[in-house]
Amino acid sequence: MKTNLTRLLKQVNSDLRNSFEKSKIIPHSGEKGRGRELAILRFLKDRIPKSYSIGTGIIMDSNDKLSNQMDGVIYHSASCPPIYDEENWSETNPSIFFIESVACLVSIKSMLNKSELEESVKNIISAKKLTKVFTSNNDVVCGDKNLPPQIPPYGVIFSYDSISPKTLMNHLRELIMKYEPNEWWYFPEVIFCLDKIYIVTPSWYGRIKSEDENENNQLLPMTMGTLESDESPIFSQFYYDIFGGIIDTPIIRLEMGNYTGNENNDTLICILDGKHNEVYDGKMETKKVNKFGI
Repeated sequence: MKTNLTRLLKQVNSDLRNSFEKSKIIPHSGEKGRGRELAILRFLKDRIPKSYSIGTGIIMDSNDKLSNQMDGVIYHSASCPPIYDEENWSETNPSIFFIESVACLVSIKSMLNKSELEESVKNIISAKKLTKVFTSNNDVVCGDKNLPPQIPPYGVIFSYDSISPKTLMNHLRELIMKYEPNEWWYFPEVIFCLDKIYIVTPSWYGRIKSEDENENNQLLPMTMGTLESDESPIFSQFYYDIFGGIIDTPIIRLEMGNYTGNENNDTLICILDGKHNEVYDGKMETKKVNKFGI
């Protein structure tokens, strides 16, 4: 049974398909690709919670490690804005984001084949492996506070077209098997190919159906792909999952001192007790209190 939301999302699916077809008349491949990226980024921008924003660029952590360039970064703008060149800034120009404030990573492809799949996975893993700094679950300012704060951002690959679904699934299987199982959680959670297939990467365990009752039906790690259907468009599942991934990802309260490293700077200190009237150079043992002395 189709709900009103499903019908609406099916129309959005058609709009994205139409924008892809229209972009084919643009002769410059770079401009053509950027136009296709903007179409999906604008779709997401109009539908994510207002406390989140979307941009493009590089993500950093407090260890000075950087991700690869990301086509789309959905971040919690209420907790920390990105770093950008104010003179030349726009939502389509690259920025630098703090990993603690990033909720979702988006890789966008016109045609998803083996090489493009490998590149997208590599880019998303480069961001997911960055380190979040936190003290306790109380540092989570947004997202699901029942989840471990160190959970990396949700990862999504979106493509307008792809090789055959079965071939794509086989390439994905081969790529996953190159990594150790404890690294699988760095993979993008979902891969969506418009009008073709919606893939969930290794977070599922299942049994292969068999008529042989003697066969060992143990639970096995699996990647599952759902094919497009007129009755149940896969775009609906893509929308539900990415929205859930965004609002569930723990956003950490940002401590700028972890990035600036000012604790090693020389200091000038005044003692406020009426007895010490000098300004002292160097470092002293200090304890930070609020104005009530607590």
